[in-house]
Amino acid sequence: MTRCTALVILFIMSSLPLAAAELPGRFVLEKVDGGFLRLDRDSGTISHCTAQSGQWECKPVKDETMALAAENARLRQENEELKAQLARTYAIGLPSDRDIARFKAILGNIADRFADFVEGIAG
Repeated sequence: MTRCTALVILFIMSSLPLAAAELPGRFVLEKVDGGFLRLDRDSGTISHCTAQSGQWECKPVKDETMALAAENARLRQENEELKAQLARTYAIGLPSDRDIARFKAILGNIADRFADFVEGIAG
């Protein structure tokens, strides 16, 4: 039993450094011209870090995501308003049953008059 426990403890101890190495840090650095880009995994902000007079200084990179999202929302709203305006301007409603009956009566009258005209010519 003691050998089995010792093997389990040995296995756990040998896997600890591997597990610790796989844990991600808060920041990810990427080398670029003139310094590094630093991604903050917690907040999602990106900073440009440079060494100036022996000190590292990180300045936030301008993030246009919010401005682009606001512009996208504004354009979507404008698009919906224009679609609604088009629908109001060029709205074609379906005829009612009364309109269809009236149209059929008009066509019937035209057909009767045409038949009378043809009989008058032939007769």
